[in-house]
Amino acid sequence: MIFFHKKRNIDYEKLKGLKLTKEQKKRINKIINEKSPKDSTQSMLFFDEILKNGVCKAGDTYSKTVKFFDINYMLANNEDKANIFNSYCEFLNYFNEKIKVQLTFFNNKTDGNELLEKIHMQSKDDNIEYLRKEYYQMLKNQLEKGNNGIIKLKYLTFSIEEDNYKKAKQSLERIELDVINNFKTMGVFAESLNGYERLELLHNILNKDESFNFDFNLITNTGLTTKDFVAPMCSKNNKSNIELDKEIASTFYLQINVNEMEDRILADLLEIDRKLLVNIHLVPFEQSKAIELAKKKKVEVESQKIKNQQKAFANRYDMDILPLELQENIEETTNVWENLKSRNEHLFLATIIITTFGKNKSELEDINNYLKGVVQKHSLKLKALNYQQEQALNSSLPIGNNL
Repeated sequence: MIFFHKKRNIDYEKLKGLKLTKEQKKRINKIINEKSPKDSTQSMLFFDEILKNGVCKAGDTYSKTVKFFDINYMLANNEDKANIFNSYCEFLNYFNEKIKVQLTFFNNKTDGNELLEKIHMQSKDDNIEYLRKEYYQMLKNQLEKGNNGIIKLKYLTFSIEEDNYKKAKQSLERIELDVINNFKTMGVFAESLNGYERLELLHNILNKDESFNFDFNLITNTGLTTKDFVAPMCSKNNKSNIELDKEIASTFYLQINVNEMEDRILADLLEIDRKLLVNIHLVPFEQSKAIELAKKKKVEVESQKIKNQQKAFANRYDMDILPLELQENIEETTNVWENLKSRNEHLFLATIIITTFGKNKSELEDINNYLKGVVQKHSLKLKALNYQQEQALNSSLPIGNNL
Protein backbone atom coordinates (compact mmCIF):
# COMPACT_ATOMS: atom_id res chain seq x y z
CA MET A 1 0.00 0.00 0.00
CA ILE A 2 1.25 3.51 -0.84
CA PHE A 3 0.80 6.22 1.78
CA PHE A 4 0.88 9.94 1.00
CA HIS A 5 1.68 12.89 3.25
CA LYS A 6 -1.62 14.72 3.84
CA LYS A 7 -0.37 18.13 2.75
CA ARG A 8 2.46 17.32 0.33
CA ASN A 9 1.55 14.04 -1.43
CA ILE A 10 4.90 12.46 -0.58
CA ASP A 11 5.18 8.82 -1.66
CA TYR A 12 6.94 7.03 1.22
CA GLU A 13 6.95 3.67 -0.56
CA LYS A 14 8.93 5.25 -3.39
CA LEU A 15 11.35 6.80 -0.88
CA LYS A 16 11.87 3.45 0.88
CA GLY A 17 13.37 2.08 -2.32
CA LEU A 18 16.02 4.81 -2.43
CA LYS A 19 19.29 4.88 -0.52
CA LEU A 20 19.12 7.98 1.68
CA THR A 21 21.93 9.67 3.57
CA LYS A 22 21.55 10.74 7.18
CA GLU A 23 21.17 14.37 6.08
CA GLN A 24 18.49 13.49 3.53
CA LYS A 25 16.51 11.53 6.11
CA LYS A 26 16.75 14.48 8.47
CA ARG A 27 15.29 16.83 5.85
CA ILE A 28 12.49 14.42 4.89
CA ASN A 29 11.54 13.93 8.57
CA LYS A 30 11.34 17.71 8.89
CA ILE A 31 8.83 17.82 6.01
CA ILE A 32 6.76 15.02 7.57
CA ASN A 33 6.49 16.94 10.85
CA GLU A 34 5.35 20.18 9.19
CA LYS A 35 1.74 21.09 9.95
CA SER A 36 1.21 22.60 6.51
CA PRO A 37 3.25 23.82 3.52
CA LYS A 38 2.81 27.39 4.81
CA ASP A 39 4.72 26.48 7.99
CA SER A 40 7.72 25.21 6.01
CA THR A 41 10.94 27.06 5.30
CA GLN A 42 10.47 26.04 1.66
CA SER A 43 7.64 28.59 1.45
CA MET A 44 10.16 31.39 2.05
CA LEU A 45 11.86 30.62 -1.30
CA PHE A 46 10.12 32.41 -4.16
CA PHE A 47 10.80 30.04 -7.04
CA ASP A 48 9.04 26.89 -8.26
CA GLU A 49 11.82 24.50 -9.22
CA ILE A 50 15.31 24.11 -10.65
CA LEU A 51 15.65 21.57 -13.44
CA LYS A 52 18.54 19.22 -14.14
CA ASN A 53 19.78 21.37 -17.06
CA GLY A 54 20.09 24.42 -14.78
CA VAL A 55 16.89 26.25 -15.74
CA CYS A 56 15.10 27.85 -12.78
CA LYS A 57 11.35 28.43 -13.04
CA ALA A 58 9.60 31.11 -11.00
CA GLY A 59 6.09 31.61 -12.37
CA ASP A 60 6.46 32.87 -15.96
CA THR A 61 10.11 33.80 -15.37
CA TYR A 62 12.89 31.41 -16.40
CA SER A 63 16.60 31.89 -15.66
CA LYS A 64 20.06 30.38 -16.03
CA THR A 65 23.31 31.14 -14.19
CA VAL A 66 26.88 31.44 -15.48
CA LYS A 67 29.91 31.35 -13.20
CA PHE A 68 32.77 33.63 -14.23
CA PHE A 69 36.30 34.18 -12.96
CA ASP A 70 38.62 37.04 -12.13
CA ILE A 71 40.23 39.53 -14.43
CA ASN A 72 43.09 41.64 -13.02
CA TYR A 73 41.30 44.98 -13.43
CA MET A 74 42.54 46.74 -10.29
CA LEU A 75 46.18 45.84 -11.10
CA ALA A 76 45.96 47.02 -14.71
CA ASN A 77 47.39 50.32 -15.95
CA ASN A 78 45.02 53.12 -16.96
CA GLU A 79 45.06 52.21 -20.66
CA ASP A 80 44.26 48.55 -19.97
CA LYS A 81 41.57 49.59 -17.48
CA ALA A 82 39.94 51.73 -20.17
CA ASN A 83 40.00 48.81 -22.64
CA ILE A 84 38.53 46.42 -20.04
CA PHE A 85 35.84 48.96 -19.15
CA ASN A 86 34.91 49.50 -22.81
CA SER A 87 34.67 45.73 -23.31
CA TYR A 88 32.46 45.52 -20.23
CA CYS A 89 30.19 48.27 -21.60
CA GLU A 90 29.86 46.39 -24.89
CA PHE A 91 29.11 43.24 -22.91
CA LEU A 92 26.26 44.96 -21.02
CA ASN A 93 24.93 46.54 -24.20
CA TYR A 94 24.25 43.01 -25.50
CA PHE A 95 21.26 42.74 -23.14
CA ASN A 96 17.94 44.21 -24.24
CA GLU A 97 14.74 45.10 -22.40
CA LYS A 98 13.54 41.46 -22.55
CA ILE A 99 16.52 40.13 -20.57
CA LYS A 100 16.98 40.91 -16.88
CA VAL A 101 20.50 40.59 -15.52
CA GLN A 102 21.76 39.80 -12.01
CA LEU A 103 25.42 39.95 -11.02
CA THR A 104 26.12 38.00 -7.80
CA PHE A 105 29.34 38.23 -5.80
CA PHE A 106 29.50 35.66 -3.00
CA ASN A 107 32.18 35.65 -0.30
CA ASN A 108 31.80 32.23 1.29
CA LYS A 109 33.66 30.75 4.24
CA THR A 110 34.86 27.23 3.55
CA ASP A 111 36.66 24.50 5.42
CA GLY A 112 40.44 24.87 5.03
CA ASN A 113 41.09 21.12 4.88
CA GLU A 114 38.47 20.76 2.15
CA LEU A 115 40.21 23.45 0.11
CA LEU A 116 43.58 21.74 0.58
CA GLU A 117 42.10 18.54 -0.79
CA LYS A 118 40.79 20.40 -3.82
CA ILE A 119 44.15 22.01 -4.67
CA HIS A 120 46.18 18.87 -4.00
CA MET A 121 47.71 17.42 -7.16
CA GLN A 122 48.48 13.75 -7.62
CA SER A 123 52.16 12.86 -8.00
CA LYS A 124 53.29 11.75 -11.45
CA ASP A 125 56.44 10.16 -12.75
CA ASP A 126 57.54 13.02 -14.95
CA ASN A 127 60.09 15.84 -15.08
CA ILE A 128 57.91 18.51 -13.47
CA GLU A 129 57.08 16.88 -10.12
CA TYR A 130 59.24 19.47 -8.33
CA LEU A 131 57.17 22.27 -9.91
CA ARG A 132 53.96 20.53 -8.84
CA LYS A 133 55.14 20.34 -5.22
CA GLU A 134 56.35 23.94 -5.25
CA TYR A 135 53.03 25.17 -6.68
CA TYR A 136 51.02 23.20 -4.11
CA GLN A 137 53.16 24.60 -1.25
CA MET A 138 52.66 28.14 -2.55
CA LEU A 139 48.86 27.67 -2.65
CA LYS A 140 48.92 26.12 0.83
CA ASN A 141 50.92 29.07 2.23
CA GLN A 142 48.51 31.56 0.62
CA LEU A 143 45.57 29.68 2.12
CA GLU A 144 47.10 29.65 5.61
CA LYS A 145 47.69 33.41 5.63
CA GLY A 146 44.61 34.23 3.54
CA ASN A 147 41.18 35.65 4.31
CA ASN A 148 39.99 33.22 6.99
CA GLY A 149 39.15 30.55 4.43
CA ILE A 150 37.00 32.93 2.36
CA ILE A 151 36.58 32.08 -1.31
CA LYS A 152 35.18 34.68 -3.69
CA LEU A 153 32.67 33.47 -6.25
CA LYS A 154 31.14 35.44 -9.12
CA TYR A 155 27.98 34.70 -11.09
CA LEU A 156 25.79 36.23 -13.76
CA THR A 157 22.14 35.20 -13.86
CA PHE A 158 19.94 36.15 -16.82
CA SER A 159 16.18 35.74 -16.86
CA ILE A 160 13.36 36.09 -19.36
CA GLU A 161 9.57 35.81 -19.31
CA GLU A 162 7.98 33.18 -21.56
CA ASP A 163 4.63 31.43 -21.96
CA ASN A 164 6.09 27.95 -21.60
CA TYR A 165 9.26 26.03 -20.75
CA LYS A 166 10.01 24.92 -24.33
CA LYS A 167 10.20 28.51 -25.63
CA ALA A 168 12.17 29.62 -22.58
CA LYS A 169 14.72 26.81 -22.95
CA GLN A 170 15.51 27.75 -26.56
CA SER A 171 15.93 31.45 -25.71
CA LEU A 172 18.03 30.78 -22.62
CA GLU A 173 20.41 28.46 -24.47
CA ARG A 174 20.99 31.09 -27.15
CA ILE A 175 21.62 33.82 -24.57
CA GLU A 176 23.87 31.48 -22.57
CA LEU A 177 26.12 30.85 -25.58
CA ASP A 178 26.33 34.58 -26.34
CA VAL A 179 27.12 35.46 -22.70
CA ILE A 180 29.95 32.90 -22.45
CA ASN A 181 31.41 34.08 -25.79
CA ASN A 182 31.17 37.73 -24.68
CA PHE A 183 33.04 36.87 -21.48
CA LYS A 184 35.66 35.11 -23.61
CA THR A 185 36.07 38.29 -25.69
CA MET A 186 36.83 40.15 -22.44
CA GLY A 187 39.48 37.54 -21.56
CA VAL A 188 37.31 36.03 -18.81
CA PHE A 189 36.67 32.30 -18.46
CA ALA A 190 33.01 31.46 -17.82
CA GLU A 191 30.96 28.28 -17.55
CA SER A 192 27.27 27.52 -17.18
CA LEU A 193 25.89 25.95 -13.99
CA ASN A 194 23.77 22.82 -14.26
CA GLY A 195 20.82 22.14 -11.96
CA TYR A 196 22.88 20.39 -9.28
CA GLU A 197 25.42 23.26 -9.19
CA ARG A 198 22.71 25.94 -8.92
CA LEU A 199 21.03 24.04 -6.07
CA GLU A 200 24.38 23.58 -4.32
CA LEU A 201 25.03 27.33 -4.56
CA LEU A 202 21.62 28.14 -3.02
CA HIS A 203 22.19 25.51 -0.32
CA ASN A 204 25.59 27.00 0.59
CA ILE A 205 24.08 30.48 0.90
CA LEU A 206 21.19 29.37 3.12
CA ASN A 207 22.80 26.60 5.19
CA LYS A 208 25.88 26.94 7.36
CA ASP A 209 28.19 23.96 8.02
CA GLU A 210 25.97 21.46 6.25
CA SER A 211 27.10 19.34 3.32
CA PHE A 212 24.88 19.27 0.24
CA ASN A 213 23.28 15.85 -0.19
CA PHE A 214 21.08 15.73 -3.24
CA ASP A 215 20.23 13.58 -6.23
CA PHE A 216 17.57 14.33 -8.86
CA ASN A 217 16.29 10.75 -8.34
CA LEU A 218 14.92 12.04 -5.01
CA ILE A 219 12.51 14.27 -6.94
CA THR A 220 11.16 11.79 -9.50
CA ASN A 221 7.69 10.58 -8.44
CA THR A 222 8.34 11.05 -4.70
CA GLY A 223 6.46 14.30 -4.13
CA LEU A 224 9.63 16.07 -2.93
CA THR A 225 10.82 19.27 -4.62
CA THR A 226 14.24 20.80 -5.24
CA LYS A 227 13.40 23.48 -2.66
CA ASP A 228 13.23 20.78 0.04
CA PHE A 229 16.99 20.25 -0.25
CA VAL A 230 18.18 23.87 -0.26
CA ALA A 231 15.84 25.60 2.22
CA PRO A 232 17.26 26.22 5.72
CA MET A 233 16.15 23.71 8.34
CA CYS A 234 14.43 26.52 10.25
CA SER A 235 13.90 30.26 9.88
CA LYS A 236 12.34 33.24 11.62
CA ASN A 237 11.52 36.48 9.83
CA ASN A 238 12.23 39.62 11.92
CA LYS A 239 12.06 43.36 11.28
CA SER A 240 15.66 43.80 10.12
CA ASN A 241 16.98 40.25 9.70
CA ILE A 242 16.12 36.59 9.12
CA GLU A 243 17.20 33.94 11.59
CA LEU A 244 18.31 30.88 9.65
CA ASP A 245 19.24 27.50 11.13
CA LYS A 246 22.78 28.37 12.32
CA GLU A 247 23.21 32.04 11.43
CA ILE A 248 21.40 35.34 10.98
CA ALA A 249 21.16 37.22 7.67
CA SER A 250 20.48 40.91 7.12
CA THR A 251 19.92 42.58 3.73
CA PHE A 252 20.36 46.26 2.79
CA TYR A 253 20.14 48.26 -0.40
CA LEU A 254 22.65 50.82 -1.58
CA GLN A 255 21.30 54.36 -1.95
CA ILE A 256 23.25 56.05 -4.74
CA ASN A 257 23.33 59.80 -4.18
CA VAL A 258 26.45 60.63 -6.21
CA ASN A 259 26.76 61.36 -9.93
CA GLU A 260 29.41 58.70 -10.40
CA MET A 261 30.47 55.67 -8.37
CA GLU A 262 34.16 54.80 -8.16
CA ASP A 263 35.20 51.48 -9.68
CA ARG A 264 36.90 50.69 -6.35
CA ILE A 265 33.62 50.29 -4.40
CA LEU A 266 33.01 46.66 -5.41
CA ALA A 267 36.60 45.64 -4.66
CA ASP A 268 36.36 47.25 -1.20
CA LEU A 269 33.12 45.39 -0.44
CA LEU A 270 34.56 42.05 -1.53
CA GLU A 271 37.67 42.56 0.60
CA ILE A 272 35.49 42.10 3.71
CA ASP A 273 36.64 38.67 4.89
CA ARG A 274 33.24 37.47 6.07
CA LYS A 275 30.39 35.61 4.43
CA LEU A 276 28.78 38.24 2.23
CA LEU A 277 26.50 38.58 -0.80
CA VAL A 278 26.59 41.58 -3.15
CA ASN A 279 23.96 41.61 -5.90
CA ILE A 280 23.50 44.04 -8.77
CA HIS A 281 20.17 43.72 -10.59
CA LEU A 282 20.06 45.37 -14.01
CA VAL A 283 16.95 45.97 -16.10
CA PRO A 284 17.74 47.44 -19.54
CA PHE A 285 15.42 50.22 -20.77
CA GLU A 286 13.86 49.90 -24.19
CA GLN A 287 16.08 52.12 -26.36
CA SER A 288 13.32 54.48 -27.49
CA LYS A 289 12.17 54.97 -23.88
CA ALA A 290 15.76 55.53 -22.73
CA ILE A 291 16.27 58.25 -25.35
CA GLU A 292 12.94 59.84 -24.39
CA LEU A 293 13.93 59.83 -20.70
CA ALA A 294 17.37 61.33 -21.46
CA LYS A 295 15.72 64.02 -23.61
CA LYS A 296 13.31 64.87 -20.79
CA LYS A 297 16.19 65.21 -18.31
CA LYS A 298 18.14 67.34 -20.79
CA VAL A 299 15.17 69.71 -21.19
CA GLU A 300 14.85 69.93 -17.38
CA VAL A 301 18.47 70.99 -16.79
CA GLU A 302 18.40 73.41 -19.74
CA SER A 303 15.26 74.95 -18.21
CA GLN A 304 17.11 75.31 -14.88
CA LYS A 305 19.99 76.97 -16.73
CA ILE A 306 17.67 79.54 -18.34
CA LYS A 307 16.02 80.32 -14.99
CA ASN A 308 19.45 80.76 -13.41
CA GLN A 309 20.57 83.08 -16.19
CA GLN A 310 17.37 85.15 -15.93
CA LYS A 311 17.99 85.50 -12.19
CA ALA A 312 21.60 86.53 -12.86
CA PHE A 313 20.48 89.14 -15.44
CA ALA A 314 17.91 90.58 -13.00
CA ASN A 315 20.58 90.87 -10.29
CA ARG A 316 23.18 92.25 -12.74
CA TYR A 317 25.87 89.60 -12.40
CA ASP A 318 27.57 87.34 -14.95
CA MET A 319 25.00 85.09 -16.67
CA ASP A 320 27.67 82.54 -17.63
CA ILE A 321 28.52 81.71 -14.02
CA LEU A 322 26.43 78.68 -13.09
CA PRO A 323 26.30 76.67 -9.84
CA LEU A 324 28.77 73.75 -9.92
CA GLU A 325 26.04 71.15 -9.40
CA LEU A 326 24.03 72.53 -12.33
CA GLN A 327 27.13 72.53 -14.55
CA GLU A 328 27.74 68.87 -13.68
CA ASN A 329 24.09 67.97 -14.38
CA ILE A 330 24.19 69.70 -17.78
CA GLU A 331 27.41 67.90 -18.72
CA GLU A 332 26.14 64.52 -17.49
CA THR A 333 22.73 64.67 -19.23
CA THR A 334 24.38 65.85 -22.46
CA ASN A 335 26.82 62.93 -22.38
CA VAL A 336 24.04 60.42 -21.71
CA TRP A 337 21.89 61.89 -24.48
CA GLU A 338 24.74 61.79 -27.03
CA ASN A 339 25.86 58.27 -26.04
CA LEU A 340 22.35 56.87 -26.34
CA LYS A 341 21.79 58.48 -29.75
CA SER A 342 25.16 58.11 -31.46
CA ARG A 343 26.95 55.21 -29.72
CA ASN A 344 23.91 52.95 -29.20
CA GLU A 345 24.64 52.62 -25.48
CA HIS A 346 21.89 51.38 -23.20
CA LEU A 347 20.33 52.74 -20.04
CA PHE A 348 19.78 50.42 -17.08
CA LEU A 349 17.66 50.54 -13.96
CA ALA A 350 20.02 49.26 -11.25
CA THR A 351 19.31 47.85 -7.79
CA ILE A 352 22.29 47.06 -5.55
CA ILE A 353 21.65 44.93 -2.47
CA ILE A 354 24.07 43.55 0.12
CA THR A 355 23.41 40.62 2.48
CA THR A 356 25.54 39.99 5.56
CA PHE A 357 25.66 36.89 7.76
CA GLY A 358 26.60 36.38 11.42
CA LYS A 359 26.47 33.51 13.88
CA ASN A 360 24.53 35.73 16.33
CA LYS A 361 23.03 39.23 16.55
CA SER A 362 26.16 40.71 18.11
CA GLU A 363 28.45 39.44 15.34
CA LEU A 364 25.94 40.53 12.69
CA GLU A 365 25.82 44.04 14.17
CA ASP A 366 29.63 44.27 14.12
CA ILE A 367 29.75 43.21 10.45
CA ASN A 368 26.98 45.66 9.51
CA ASN A 369 28.76 48.57 11.23
CA TYR A 370 31.96 47.74 9.36
CA LEU A 371 30.01 47.50 6.09
CA LYS A 372 28.43 50.93 6.67
CA GLY A 373 31.93 52.37 7.12
CA VAL A 374 33.09 50.92 3.78
CA VAL A 375 30.02 52.32 2.01
CA GLN A 376 30.27 55.77 3.63
CA LYS A 377 33.88 56.02 2.46
CA HIS A 378 32.47 56.20 -1.07
CA SER A 379 29.83 58.82 -0.11
CA LEU A 380 27.02 56.27 -0.44
CA LYS A 381 24.35 55.21 2.04
CA LEU A 382 23.33 51.78 3.25
CA LYS A 383 19.57 51.65 3.80
CA ALA A 384 17.74 49.03 5.87
CA LEU A 385 14.99 46.95 4.27
CA ASN A 386 12.84 46.75 7.38
CA TYR A 387 9.87 44.36 7.24
CA GLN A 388 11.06 43.28 3.77
CA GLN A 389 13.80 40.84 4.76
CA GLU A 390 12.20 37.77 3.19
CA GLN A 391 11.77 39.52 -0.17
CA ALA A 392 15.26 41.02 0.19
CA LEU A 393 16.92 37.66 0.87
CA ASN A 394 15.18 36.14 -2.16
CA SER A 395 16.44 39.06 -4.24
CA SER A 396 19.96 38.17 -3.05
CA LEU A 397 19.69 34.59 -4.29
CA PRO A 398 21.04 34.05 -7.84
CA ILE A 399 17.68 33.14 -9.36
CA GLY A 400 17.06 36.40 -11.27
CA ASN A 401 14.21 37.55 -9.06
CA ASN A 402 14.36 41.21 -7.99
CA LEU A 403 11.55 41.87 -5.52
